[in-house]
Amino acid sequence: MKISDIGAGALLPLAIFLAAGPALAASSAPDTLWTRALGSADREWGTSIAEADDGGLVVAGGLERAGLGRDIWLVKFDSAGELVWERTYGGAANDDAYAVRPTADGGYIIAARTESYLDANGDFWLIKTDGAGVLSWSRFFGGLQDDRAQYAEQTADGGYVVCGGTGDFTQNLMDVLLVRTDAAGNELWSRTYGGAGNEKAYAVRQTDGGFVLAGSTESFGYGVPGTADMWLVGTDADGVQDWSRTFGGTDAENAYALGITADGGFILAGYVGHYGSGTQEMMLVRTDADGNEMWSGTFGGAGDEVAYAIDTTADGGFIACGPSESQGAGGYDVLLVRTDAAGDELWRTTAGGAANDFAFSVLRTPEGGFAAAGRTESFGAGADDLYVVRFAPESGSVDAPATPRHGLGPIYPNPGNPSVTIRYDLAGTASVELVVLDPAGRRVRTIVDGDVTPAGRHEAVWTGRDQSGRPVAAGVYLFRLTAGASTCTARATLTK
Repeated sequence: MKISDIGAGALLPLAIFLAAGPALAASSAPDTLWTRALGSADREWGTSIAEADDGGLVVAGGLERAGLGRDIWLVKFDSAGELVWERTYGGAANDDAYAVRPTADGGYIIAARTESYLDANGDFWLIKTDGAGVLSWSRFFGGLQDDRAQYAEQTADGGYVVCGGTGDFTQNLMDVLLVRTDAAGNELWSRTYGGAGNEKAYAVRQTDGGFVLAGSTESFGYGVPGTADMWLVGTDADGVQDWSRTFGGTDAENAYALGITADGGFILAGYVGHYGSGTQEMMLVRTDADGNEMWSGTFGGAGDEVAYAIDTTADGGFIACGPSESQGAGGYDVLLVRTDAAGDELWRTTAGGAANDFAFSVLRTPEGGFAAAGRTESFGAGADDLYVVRFAPESGSVDAPATPRHGLGPIYPNPGNPSVTIRYDLAGTASVELVVLDPAGRRVRTIVDGDVTPAGRHEAVWTGRDQSGRPVAAGVYLFRLTAGASTCTARATLTK
């Protein structure tokens, strides 16, 4: 195994120019801090990136060895991009990972598809590891046709929810499959959603009392028969469908990623394919908490661009990533597009070389930068190598880095009933206090009380009770994070 440190000389001319310039304004594209290509003479790739408790990065993807099929590959980098460890999971056939998310115990949950276990047509594979990538347990779900888990995350009660597509019972057409498990990965229930055409889900999030899924539908919406539209489905806590929304026109649209906005709404990212030109553009759609469209926008060029992932930013905006055929150094390149909360583009930037380079996942780092993962043909040791790019904070360059920032939010679901999850980011190790205040500023509950907490992204849950354990009244509550000398506030609504 060889790890390549791609130096500044191998980056795009734009990145080299910025590195030599002064500190960047917040509306300017950030510099590249470092890039890594990890692999061998065979094929390796990354499909999903997550932040580790210590500020490092974990990438899930795959590796393929000649004559041996595909295995799942989990790789840990430290914050400087140095390889910490790597793990593989799989059997005699092909096994693929599609998403990795951190868990409350410092480990990871992986959503995958396996052909090695149960049946050769493919099944959901849910993999739980500890913080070092050592397997804790794995579970399989599915029927006799093609089932693939696209995304999984931990729920507020410590269990898991996993979504994807299933070929069962639909005469070789796909339906959406949603599976809910307990903390040990044992199935609590499963639900399917769909119609006469193909439906797929690529992302799921827990909401106020239920779940929301994003993907594509050929059965509903505005498209011609056999043409997909973006699909957003809301369910109750038992997975029973409450509502669904479609987005798109007579072209083909698909949502690959889903985020929760600061106001409790949703952001979808994917593409629109234009039949006339034969090209694709990145497409973003923002909705309210009921899935009603607030705005949509497309971002592209003369070639193909697709958004495979999206994350929220500290100012309420968004960062989307995917491959671009129109921009960069040649072939396809990694493309990041940054917008404000209204969907107006603030900047875009690329990374890559003369061959094809792809990004499939992006996240916002605690210091205000970004990290993306995918695969590269331009760098490394083989035809494809795992590719990770870490970008500086928007307000600073490599030569003049921004002051590290702590962040509070999003709080979700918002409104919550009876509990909410509070996400907060620490740029460095700090003594943390997280409290709930009523609208008059009176302390209702202390959630975190002076704990020394490492850098990284963290979450805490408030169950809607005061310091004495009594349920509080419905209404608006303030959340105050004090980390060292910094203080951040946010608000959320509790319903009853």
